[in-house]
Amino acid sequence: MHPPNFSLPLTQVDVKTAPVPVVSLAELWDGMTASVAATVTTVDRRATGYGSPWAVVTLEDDSGSVKCAVFPATYRVVAESLTVGARLVVRGRVDAREAEVRLIAMTVTKAEMAAAERWRCPGCDTWNTAKRDPKRCHVCGEKRN
Repeated sequence: MHPPNFSLPLTQVDVKTAPVPVVSLAELWDGMTASVAATVTTVDRRATGYGSPWAVVTLEDDSGSVKCAVFPATYRVVAESLTVGARLVVRGRVDAREAEVRLIAMTVTKAEMAAAERWRCPGCDTWNTAKRDPKRCHVCGEKRN
């Protein structure tokens, strides 16, 4: 997986698809969607009032750490991946209503699987996913190397 271009200001980075540093989540608005590539440092498994399992995980990268809530619908799909030391790419909604910014997970992918699904266009430097078109850039149409 190519490292994201952190030299660009956040306004020029597609935060929905390209992972951003954890410390940059504080610059985003409440409710925005963002992706983070980080290592799981703690996992706190919980249950709702109805007994549905969910978890709060701490994700850490070189820039800092963030708490991430993985609610039951997402948890059912990714429960096995939520282990301490796992490298994950988490796409979720930024929760900036409190003093401490959190991430509400929508999708969780193991980093090695995410690398296989994503590629950066050499022509326009945009992140692409194999789900859209595995052979062409969705922005400029250039063929994948």
